[in-house]
Amino acid sequence: MDQWIIAVALFAILLVLFYKWSVAKYEVFSERGVAHEKPWPLIGNIPIKGFFGRIPYSPGSPVYGIYALRDPVFFIRDPEIIKLIGIKEFDHFVNHNSMQNNIQESILSKSLISLKNGRWREMRNILTPAFTGSKVRIIVEGVLHIKEQMDGHSKDAAGIELEMKDFFTRFANDVIATVAFGLSINSFRRKDNEFFRIGQSLSKISAWSVVKAILHALYFASRSWTPPTLITLAVWLA
Repeated sequence: MDQWIIAVALFAILLVLFYKWSVAKYEVFSERGVAHEKPWPLIGNIPIKGFFGRIPYSPGSPVYGIYALRDPVFFIRDPEIIKLIGIKEFDHFVNHNSMQNNIQESILSKSLISLKNGRWREMRNILTPAFTGSKVRIIVEGVLHIKEQMDGHSKDAAGIELEMKDFFTRFANDVIATVAFGLSINSFRRKDNEFFRIGQSLSKISAWSVVKAILHALYFASRSWTPPTLITLAVWLA
């Protein structure tokens, strides 16, 4: 009987500690006077409707916040604050929360939104010359050319039902091919070109990709308080 009492007491203590940990960051916005909705323990208060339209939180506030699981996230509405963060004080805001772990060193882990501190600055210096005024004009000309191809396809298909997802996917595919790789594809005429097929295969969402996304979310939610665990191993293997 004593063992059961001890076990129940330990479980209750662990439950209380887990609850305290899950809500430990939920005073960030209250302490700073930032408008926000009350979060649920561990889950936070990410508004599902916010992913599909305008988030209706505090429409009169220049800044409001949500909790993504345990992490506080600031949303900025005021253009002046956005300019302050994006230009004048940008050196203090270069780091982002990354869904890419450093172990696997994937291509995505080397993108600007995944790199931090010195590595971010190195990559920014490498990419900056690609966005000079003259090169941006070339990019715009390429996009306008693809737009003309899209217009021509629309006229040729007059009176024929178009599947809009496929239609705009082909437009996006050709823009990426032209801007990022300097290729002229015309997916509207060459329906089954290799570049389009590879892009489609990369964008397919499978059950395993959903599981991987959940594992990544759990890993980054737990990494601030636990050593490498089974979740960490699963993310690394994924």
